[in-house]
Amino acid sequence: MTIRKKIIWITTVWLISILICINFIIYYLFIHIATDNEREMIKSRVDNIIESVSASVLMNKNQVHVLSGFLPDNSMLQVINRQSQVVDQISNDADAVLIRNTFSTQAITTVTTVNNHKILVMKKPIAFPDGTIVGTLVMAEKLVSLQGNIQLLIELLVFSSIGAVLLCIMGGIFLSKAILRPITGLIHTMEEVERSMAFRKIPISSGHKDELAQLGATFNRMMERIKQSFARQQQFVSDASHELKTPLTIIESYTNLLKRWGRQDQNVQEEAIQTIHEESVRMKQMIHQMLTLAASETTCTFTYQSFDLVELARDSAQLFETMNSRTIQVKSPAKSIKIWADREKIKQLLLILIDNAVKYSEKIVEIYMDQQPAYTTLSVTDYGIGIPEKEIPFIFERFYRVDKARHRKTGGTGLGLSIAKAIVMQHQGTIAIKSIEGKGSKIMVKIPNKT
Repeated sequence: MTIRKKIIWITTVWLISILICINFIIYYLFIHIATDNEREMIKSRVDNIIESVSASVLMNKNQVHVLSGFLPDNSMLQVINRQSQVVDQISNDADAVLIRNTFSTQAITTVTTVNNHKILVMKKPIAFPDGTIVGTLVMAEKLVSLQGNIQLLIELLVFSSIGAVLLCIMGGIFLSKAILRPITGLIHTMEEVERSMAFRKIPISSGHKDELAQLGATFNRMMERIKQSFARQQQFVSDASHELKTPLTIIESYTNLLKRWGRQDQNVQEEAIQTIHEESVRMKQMIHQMLTLAASETTCTFTYQSFDLVELARDSAQLFETMNSRTIQVKSPAKSIKIWADREKIKQLLLILIDNAVKYSEKIVEIYMDQQPAYTTLSVTDYGIGIPEKEIPFIFERFYRVDKARHRKTGGTGLGLSIAKAIVMQHQGTIAIKSIEGKGSKIMVKIPNKT
């Protein structure tokens, strides 16, 4: 069953259930109220007879002419003595006469059924002025008007319920169309995306703020992310094939050289083996960095913790000083700077920036840190060959190399700064670079303070 049919059926069944409950309540309330009104009316009539006609007159036989003035339509009046014998009786309804009444010393009102007709019976004692009860006055009235009103009420409830159900069905159809219109558009858009592989968005009215508008906005955001992910995937494949082509070509060339001359020429053999080894190592490093970059762009799971950035920077600097015999200074106005971040990712960021500075300079490398109320700053400065001003806007793009600086002799892959930027962005921070060609470069990072 489609959602549209479910909406129509659910709304219709729910309305019918409500109407049935309401109709029963109205029906029984109407009967109760109408019967109470009839009781009050017949009680008033009986009281009027008791007050207008003396007990001695009522208890005498052949007083029909007296009682006839008090007899309403479809009714019966009886006077019963203490022996439950009918002293006098007058009636204008055949069904009311069939009721058998007995003497009663209390005022009683009952409803009985005769020949499928409801008859309201009122009994009231007849007493002399001294309080002696000598008989009972009985009035029985067929509830003709009440039954007619009940029948009219039933017809009105039935027709109004049928009309309400029809209106509910029409409303359910309209409602289902209104609700499912964005969903239908979503389905058609998804089918078109699946068929054409073109990432399309659903048009959303700016004035709508309901859940369906939120659904459309969520779908559009998802389409945008899928589009970006697809573009990154295509770029990754393109970049990987382009960058891996060179080392593979070199390896293939030296392999062919070994086949031809390697067995006779020892120098050729050593050169080929050395070059193949270097290119293999470089290719392995490149693949590792490409996978790291791809993971950093798709994975948002970080292990946040509080740690000392100054201590982490000193440990990272010491590692490079030991490996490269270089001087790396760590400066900070505070002895300790506590930040809330992923320690391993920040360490990776530091290693990338320091490695980048060491590769392209022979002089001292400086690491500076400071903490402001809103963010923590980190900068790595080298006094090396620098970067041309026109190349700076592209320096964080993957596989991008400046001709004079990012050459193959450094062993760089052009992915380090892209990975660094991804790490900073995932911490909701910013990264920028200042450089003067021939004088050096300074990479500046800002990471928001979190607790």
